[in-house]
Amino acid sequence: MPRTPRDQAQRVKRLKRHIYELKSLLEVSRSLAAASDEETILKHFLRSAIFVVQAETAAVFRYEPATGRLRLVEERNLGGGQARPVAVLSADDVQFLEGPAAREGVAFSLAELSPEARAFARERGEWLAAWEAEALVSLAAPAGLWGVAVFGSRLLERGYDALHLGLLSSAAQIAASALDGLAASGRARAAGFAEGAAADAPAEPAAEPAGGPARDEDLAGLRRRFPTLREIIGDGAALTASLRELSKVAPTRFPVLILGPTGTGKELAARAVHRMSPRAAGPFEVVDCGAIPDELIESELFGHVRGAFTGAARDRRGAFELAHGGTLFLDEIGELPPAAQTKLLRVLQEGQLRRVGDERILHVNVRVVAATNRDLLTEVQRGRFRADLYYRVGVFTVRMPTLAERREDLPLLVRFLVERFAAEAGTPVPRVPQAILRRLSEYSFPGNIRELQNVLTVLLLRSGPEGPRVEDLEELLTQAGEGKAPRGAAGSGAASDGAGADAPARGDLEATGRWVLEQVRKCDFNLAQAERALARLRQSPAGRAAAPVADRSSLTYYLQGECFRAFAEARFDLGAAARAIAQLPDLEPQARVRLARFLDFVAEVAGACADEDEARRECRRRLPKLPAPYLPYLDEVASGFARGEWSAAPGGAEAEDR
Repeated sequence: MPRTPRDQAQRVKRLKRHIYELKSLLEVSRSLAAASDEETILKHFLRSAIFVVQAETAAVFRYEPATGRLRLVEERNLGGGQARPVAVLSADDVQFLEGPAAREGVAFSLAELSPEARAFARERGEWLAAWEAEALVSLAAPAGLWGVAVFGSRLLERGYDALHLGLLSSAAQIAASALDGLAASGRARAAGFAEGAAADAPAEPAAEPAGGPARDEDLAGLRRRFPTLREIIGDGAALTASLRELSKVAPTRFPVLILGPTGTGKELAARAVHRMSPRAAGPFEVVDCGAIPDELIESELFGHVRGAFTGAARDRRGAFELAHGGTLFLDEIGELPPAAQTKLLRVLQEGQLRRVGDERILHVNVRVVAATNRDLLTEVQRGRFRADLYYRVGVFTVRMPTLAERREDLPLLVRFLVERFAAEAGTPVPRVPQAILRRLSEYSFPGNIRELQNVLTVLLLRSGPEGPRVEDLEELLTQAGEGKAPRGAAGSGAASDGAGADAPARGDLEATGRWVLEQVRKCDFNLAQAERALARLRQSPAGRAAAPVADRSSLTYYLQGECFRAFAEARFDLGAAARAIAQLPDLEPQARVRLARFLDFVAEVAGACADEDEARRECRRRLPKLPAPYLPYLDEVASGFARGEWSAAPGGAEAEDR
């Protein structure tokens, strides 16, 4: 009998659900694979389970057979300082929690109780209420009952259905099997239930206050305790001081503000904070506040619902929802427009938000780590940044030192970057002459480590069999503008008096687009930085002639055009288009993100249209200021989407559903 469209839809729905279950359990297994003792397994299980079911609160308890007590191992988001009752399990309780079969455990929602669960809930009602439980799962295996976990309300205000209870039960069985394996090998008992051994997160962060053991610890000791710090190359005094500060604040719940010019490694520091925190098993989301047009920033942060604005063809989760249970990194937070600052403050204060165009309130649990190369206190005094938001995000500040303050780290950085280049290129590691190291140590590097990486990449690409030459380095540093007019962008290699490239002829829109792309590359695709650099350049008559475009909106439209051109010429190959836009390998991730965001916009608009003609017309209508030479490329991209030749999945719309 042939399947009806309804049968097909149900089959696809079941398949998607099955894929979701398998992916969720795979993530749980990966998380538990690194655990080496009982307590760490329980903590990793809790963090993974919170992410899988999107629970607001949760706690996991270790069952102690000698006393019958459930001892708290870790709680998430319940708030400290409140005395909560301790459960002591009876033999009947243990028999129930071990499950009806061969100790497979149980999982149940307090909203829909089985007769067996009803008896347990009646006896343990006060305990369950004190821990804000809406669902419970036990961790049981052939060796017996290992523990119990309780979960509070879910993020999207839906209860625990059969899908989520099944996922909790399967995840608990994986964790219980891991605990059984440790018990069988004797490692867990011999370890005496040692403190956690998570790769990057301290086992019990509450036991390490901000002024604790990290205060006088040397860098080697810090990196033994927190392996993620090994990714930040260098061992000088300035860097060590910053890493100590990061290690102190990471285990706490406080927001962190990371300061420093561009290219100093602020995002790397933010990732280290996340990995050293109790949220390490949760997501880490990044929003570049300086690279998103003002009209899209609220949707990017808070999401939107279908029909919220023209082209919003479906619901879309924002960065806060995607980061629930983890960390949200707001890069260049000083670029946020006033309206977004107000809404961000409310979310940070209340832990809840509304998507654009939605009436529902969503509860989120997110730690915010922000970064800026601006002096935010000066911005507050000038009325460009809210004072209350500044004090909210700047509870604890860490400054990343410039490369000029880290001269002793230069040889280590050069060696690391050269080895990475050789690995990516598949070539032997070239020898860097001492003369080149001396010349690099004399240069000011206003773009810091990112500029050093760019210089070395081009230098090694130009080098012959004899290796890199000092003459090539001198040419590169001269082109970068050392000793000429002051650089435009703070801490970046952007726009000197020559704007870094030949000024386009007036009215030559295609040449202007190529010029804009060059300026944006110099600022690592940060449009806000490029705008500031070019605005300073245009303060003189010569600068105005050299920089025909300076406002952020115009920069955005020309960059959009260049992205559409590259994507169309690459026949809808996102990777090839990103490489063409970036030119340098280290800029490819930024170019890819920017390109994916523009393509996501086209997909939103074209996806709501009936055919190719309507898709082309609607995309042109929504981009009225796109320079004329780029309109054919926009048409080609919109038509390609309508024909199904590309989708938004590479980095935009569909990727959010991962």
